[in-house]
Amino acid sequence: MLKKFLAAALLACVALNSIVQAEESATEKEKIQILDLYHINPDKTNISMQHYKNEEYGFSFAVPEKDYKEYQSKNKNILYSFRGDGRVFLVDCRPFILKAKDLKTLNTKFFYKKLADLEEKGYKILLKEQLSIAKYPAMRFSYYLPEKELAIFDDYIIITPNGIYKFSYVGNRFIYPIDEKLFLPKIIQSVKITPLSDDIYRRPFTTKTLKDYPASFTTPANCVLMPIKNDPHHTFAYSNGYFFVSPMIVNITDKAELSFYPNSFANLSDKDKETLAAKEAARIQKKVEARQKENPKYKLDNIKAQFITIGGENCLNVSFDLSSSTEMDYIFVRDGKFISFDYQYPFDDAKRQKAAVVKSAKSIRFNP
Repeated sequence: MLKKFLAAALLACVALNSIVQAEESATEKEKIQILDLYHINPDKTNISMQHYKNEEYGFSFAVPEKDYKEYQSKNKNILYSFRGDGRVFLVDCRPFILKAKDLKTLNTKFFYKKLADLEEKGYKILLKEQLSIAKYPAMRFSYYLPEKELAIFDDYIIITPNGIYKFSYVGNRFIYPIDEKLFLPKIIQSVKITPLSDDIYRRPFTTKTLKDYPASFTTPANCVLMPIKNDPHHTFAYSNGYFFVSPMIVNITDKAELSFYPNSFANLSDKDKETLAAKEAARIQKKVEARQKENPKYKLDNIKAQFITIGGENCLNVSFDLSSSTEMDYIFVRDGKFISFDYQYPFDDAKRQKAAVVKSAKSIRFNP
């Protein structure tokens, strides 16, 4: 998990390479010229701050109003991204439910894990410490890659009952000493954490992406990646023991039973939708009947198929009850590919689990 945090900062470093062009052996005069270029006044103490609050993730903070401008990060887990001349500031969160009594122990454990990761990757560590931020255990690491001395990383990671927050700074090494004294203390001192619900389903869901297709969706934060064996089309799933989703992507031409599908769901008429929904329901019925020959106790009830719209795209939603669970499939057809997000949840706690499935399905998005 913390390795993913580091990856976000590394991406920011790449962005800085196009911003910062200074010689490694810069003279003091050149350093002063760089400070002038970025309009930095080392003696400035009265800094106007812009405040941001995220009620869904339970935190707020502030950044210098004139020195940082918000921009959209390509990393979907980054909640806020700010870029100023020669520096980038990122805010990330992993919304786990953690027990208050375990926070200090977890912070110490993650501190040494992060330290080992940085050392293994060859980073030169300028500062490492465990501290308290917003009344919660936290850690701070300042570091850089020896072969890329221009970029300095400064990470603040906070362990809270809401989960793990990370505030990351990446800046030019000539600007960093000023920012460290002037900007970063004000940012970190402004951080406030608001307790979130103990119900994981009332917490923000986390974004997952498909490996072999430009698509994303969300799941409850406590879902873990599970490999699936003996199924060539469903190779993995995300589950927490109740909520379960397994995406499937297959070329329509590779499966004879899908031959009735068009190349795309775009521009379908109402009649087309009605016909496709009926044929998909019949296809599922046939598959279940084949299973019932092997296991007579295998049941299929309440099958429903209808077209809905998700993220501006036509989606065929098929739901049905099996022996002890409900399955809800959200099917898309794009570029000759049959893309199905197949969800399941047990009859126990069905109302809450169904709400989680619908919330996850509504988050499905395809990148251009």
